Order: sequence, then C-alpha cells, then structure tokens
Amino acid sequence: MGTFLSTLIEFLTSAGIRLIIAIAFVGITWYLTKKLFKLLSKSKKLSSLDKTVSKFAINCLAFITRAIILVIGASILGVDMTSVVAIFAALGVTVGLALQGGLSNITGGIIILIFKPFRIDNFVEANGVVGTVTDINIFYTVLKTPDNKTIYMPNSSVSNVNVINYSVEDIRRVDFVFSVEYGANTDGVKALLLDVASKNELVLKNPAPTSRIDSFNENSIRVNLRVWCQNSDYWEVYFSINEAVKAGFEKYGVTIPFNQLTVHIDK
Repeated sequence: MGTFLSTLIEFLTSAGIRLIIAIAFVGITWYLTKKLFKLLSKSKKLSSLDKTVSKFAINCLAFITRAIILVIGASILGVDMTSVVAIFAALGVTVGLALQGGLSNITGGIIILIFKPFRIDNFVEANGVVGTVTDINIFYTVLKTPDNKTIYMPNSSVSNVNVINYSVEDIRRVDFVFSVEYGANTDGVKALLLDVASKNELVLKNPAPTSRIDSFNENSIRVNLRVWCQNSDYWEVYFSINEAVKAGFEKYGVTIPFNQLTVHIDK
C-alpha cells in the first residue's frame, strides 16, 4: 500500500507540474503573440502594403500560430505527438467535409485578396447590402452600413456575386427624375433644372449637366437631370438639388401631378 501511494503521489506531482507548465506556456505565448501581431499590424513595413493584404495575412498567421501553440501545449502534457497528428488528420477530414462552407469562405477570401474587387475603406454594394468595408478576415468580409450597423458577409457569397464598388472612381454621376403635368412647359422645366445645377458649387462643370424628357407616364411627363460631382459629395449634391428644385417649382408654378383617374359614365 505504501508503494502504491508513493507511486500515485509521484504521478500526480509529475502530472500537476506538467499541467502547470503547459498552462503557463499556452497563456504566456498566447498573450505575447497577441501583442506581437498587434505591433506587427502597426509596423511601418506593413503600412506600406495594401491594407487589405496586410490584415488578411496577419489573420491567417495568427490562426496558424495559435494552432501550433496548442499542439506544443499538448506535447508538454505528455500527449504522444503521433497520436495528435493522427487525430488532427482525422479531424481535418471530418471537419473539412462538415465545414465545406468554411473552406469556401477561405477560398473566397483569397480570391478577394488576389483580384481586389474592393479594398478596406471602399464603399460597396453586394448581395443587396450597402456599406463601407472595415475588414476582410479568413471567413468574413465586414461592412459598416451608413446607419452604423456592422454586417458580416461570408467571403464565399461576396466572391460569387456582382459587387458594385462606389469608391473606385473619383467622380460620380447623380441622376434625378422629376414628374410634371402634361400642360407644363417642358423647355422651361429643363432650363430651370439646368439653372439649379449651375448654381450648385459642388456640381462639376465638366462633364456638363444635362436635362431631357425621360418618359411619358399616365399622369405626367418625366424630365431627368444628370449632374457629375466628386464621389465624396454625392449625397450632399443629391439632397441639395432636390431641395432647390422643389423651391424652384413652387416659385415658377410648376405642378407635380397626383395620380388621376378619368371615369366615363354611360347613360
């Protein structure tokens, strides 16, 4: 009995020491690598690279490093590495079959990284979602909407749909369509719209604003106005022109018709 107790105490002491060392190793290295990657993301060498590429690379490197730390921690506990490798291989096959979507997200992230349909800080539209790209990590593209919502979109879905990137070009066209009654002087309406555009300081002179009859509806004539502005001025131009046109219509008596229905009574 004495031999058994001494053997048990020796085993528990040895296992306890290994457990403490393993926990200490994983905790310290995890903390240090977290600090290291944070410093790395702010380094001057990486800042010279494309922001999208650097963030994606750091995310991938952090994932691999932490997996290695966990494996080393298991080896400190005395786990046979041959068994660990076999278990990881089996898990890899199982997880790979179970998480095909996750693997496709990684592939989608690599496609985005290589072909660069958009970058961090670009304002884009994809899958009906509009927002500014704040991050592209291993699995998700993160967008912040104009009303300050954060949306996580799987990379696989983003890389397989049409993406509208509003930030690529320096200038952007703003399109307006205004409805006026059939009795209105359309030449006068077009002149009014062009005058409003010419007085707006944010509207570019070249390309010049244009105004034409757009279409004929059941109750109105639709007249369009197209102006160009700097990309960053889009919404200010959009709202200010709408307000100025409304004031101009009221000043010159241009009527915006309501829906109308003509009823013929057969006696």
